[in-house]
Amino acid sequence: MITIYDIAKRANVSAMTVSRVINNTGKISEATRKRVKQVMAELHYVPNSTARSLVLQKTMTLSLLITDITNPFYTTLARGAEDTAHKYGYKMLLGNSDEDYDKENDYVETIVATRVDGVLFAPAGDGSLAHLQRLRQHRIPFVALDREVPGIESDLVLGDSRKGRAASSITCSRSDTAASRS
Repeated sequence: MITIYDIAKRANVSAMTVSRVINNTGKISEATRKRVKQVMAELHYVPNSTARSLVLQKTMTLSLLITDITNPFYTTLARGAEDTAHKYGYKMLLGNSDEDYDKENDYVETIVATRVDGVLFAPAGDGSLAHLQRLRQHRIPFVALDREVPGIESDLVLGDSRKGRAASSITCSRSDTAASRS
C-alpha cells in the first residue's frame, strides 16, 4: 500500500506537504502541488479514508438499514436516499434485516464499529428498541423509516401505504428530542 511518506520521498517534500495537498489546506506553491499530484497519479495513490475519518471525526458514510429489499417502498426510498447522499458527498451502505432481530443487531454492531455519520433505520418491530438505544448511546444520529418504535422518540419518515403510495408520498415528523440533539 502506498503511503503519504512514499509520495513525499518521491516528490522530495515532507509528508505534511503531501497531506496539505490531499486536504487542500495550507500555503503550497502551485509547482509543488502539481509535482505532488503527479507522483500521486504515477503511484496510483488512494487516500486512506479510515485514517482521514479518525482525524476529521467524520466518515462521510451513511447507512440505510431496511427490512425487505424486495418491498417497492424501500427500493424507491433507497434510490432517493442514495442520490441525495451522493449529492452531498456521502457514501451509502445498505443493510437488509429481513425483519430478523438478530440480523438487525449484526448490522447495528457493524454500524457502530464503522462509525457511520448517520442511519436511516427501518425497524423490524418493537423489539428494535434496544438497537435504536444502542445507536443513541453511541451518538449515531438516526431517522426511523416506516415504523415508530414505542419507547424512543426520533425523526420519522412514513409512507402512505393505506393509499398505496410508496416513497412519492412521504410524511416526515421531527421529534422534540431529535430536534434538541441538532
